Amino acid sequence: MPKPATATDDFAERLDLALKALNLSCTQLAAQVGVDKSLISRWMSGRMRPTGYNLARISEVLARAKPGFNTLYWTRPRPEFDAMFWITGSEGAARHEPLPRETPASAAGPDAAAGSAPGAWGSDPIPADGTLKPAHPGLPLPVKVAGKRPLRLDRRSAMIGGGVMAAGFAASWMILPHLTAPPASASPEIKELVQQALVAVQQGTPEGINQATGLMRHVVDLHPDYADGWGLLAIAYARAAQAGSPESSKTQRERCMTAASHARALDARNAYATVAATMLLPNVGHWTESERALRTAMTDHPGNQMLLTSLANMLISVGRCRAAADAFDDATATGPPSPVLLYSRVRSLWSAGRLDEADHAMDEAIALYPGHFAIWFTRFYLLLYTGRAQEALAMNASEQDHPTGIPPSEFASVGLVARAMVSKKASDVEKAIRVHLDAARRGAGYAVNTMQFACALGQADLAFEVANGYFFGRGLYVPELRYTAEQRVYTSRSNRATQHLFYPSTAPMRSDPRFAALVGELRLQAYWSQLGERPDYQAR
Repeated sequence: MPKPATATDDFAERLDLALKALNLSCTQLAAQVGVDKSLISRWMSGRMRPTGYNLARISEVLARAKPGFNTLYWTRPRPEFDAMFWITGSEGAARHEPLPRETPASAAGPDAAAGSAPGAWGSDPIPADGTLKPAHPGLPLPVKVAGKRPLRLDRRSAMIGGGVMAAGFAASWMILPHLTAPPASASPEIKELVQQALVAVQQGTPEGINQATGLMRHVVDLHPDYADGWGLLAIAYARAAQAGSPESSKTQRERCMTAASHARALDARNAYATVAATMLLPNVGHWTESERALRTAMTDHPGNQMLLTSLANMLISVGRCRAAADAFDDATATGPPSPVLLYSRVRSLWSAGRLDEADHAMDEAIALYPGHFAIWFTRFYLLLYTGRAQEALAMNASEQDHPTGIPPSEFASVGLVARAMVSKKASDVEKAIRVHLDAARRGAGYAVNTMQFACALGQADLAFEVANGYFFGRGLYVPELRYTAEQRVYTSRSNRATQHLFYPSTAPMRSDPRFAALVGELRLQAYWSQLGERPDYQAR
């Protein structure tokens, strides 16, 4: 039975070896984990061990550079750990001399960035050979895909997706769950694995989702009568289906339905199985079914953070931003905040007209996750679209504060928009529009940004042109690929995001007569009529 991952007595030596093998410095690790350099020094000296939450974040950084690595390696026999980094025998011992240490900024301090979150992170679902063993008889085997980690992306895929704030896999209205407790009869190992999945999924990254999927597969293998375990596994597969290629999505959908069937066989009213089935519906035109499924699930799981967060994102998708902000407030009060929850709440407060609260929430998010890429971009766009473009430009110019792992070209391209908004020069506006219109033709995620940039630069006609291509395939061609072919993340036309249509950044579109035809064709108007609800922009 797999044991929970923890920081072992020789953690400092293991971390030292891994950093050397991957040519990573302590400074680089601190930036990517999002903690102060002095905390890395304390870990490396053995004076302090990372919390389970920070252990998960360290593991994610190492896994990007060494596919196949996961938190379980921290507790595996030392030869297995060394072999992961191509180190064997005496060679491993020879490489354990300490790395140079940074001078701690303070002799004391908290284990940074929300390190008090419970549990440790575990099991990568994709072994080094790219194949998987079945988690339980009757559950389809995942197919082997090109490369070793399906859905494995660099951080750029999670950067600007979903418009102003949403990042990568969290761009959909459905965010993976904060997990419920396993049955009382479950062993301590099972309970710890569930907690590790909680930590993994809170990251809001493809790696985190892969980790959570693998952990839940362990859970249902070891405790096959855990209905919520099967339901949560179904949700993970459904999210993979949403972001996968047309070929891989079919397989992920089948896995989702099989896992959901297991959940319903154990619990006919299993809330997570219901949510997973709803996630397989196309986003566009199924707003009513989605909301009803979520609200029904919440009657069985009141105060569940995952359901509250999912409902909040769904409400933004249909223009009910004030109700979404209230739901995010409730979700924040129910458990430890993750980066995804924090920046999603900032987005909702801003969209609900609660700018002072959005700024305050933004400050809290930065204090907790100073090095998180999505937190950085959330702050940048909040400044950009709230009359503080000069501050956004200065923030972008501070290269030493840029999150790591993001290509410099991305900072340069968004900087063009900030510069054009500050200078208001026709040449600057034309250059920014040209660059981002070209990007919109390469990926659906870029197209979402281009609509908002066009509005901010006084180009509403272009925003509608991109919207027609993005949603309906008319005129401008916007591919299903989200960003680049190497990242292998897709957004089918039936699952195109609508949140950005209701952000303050696209207000010029909503005040244009063409907007009524757009939301009508997207069947949003039918949703509003059927439920007797009005979007915020119509109620003002």
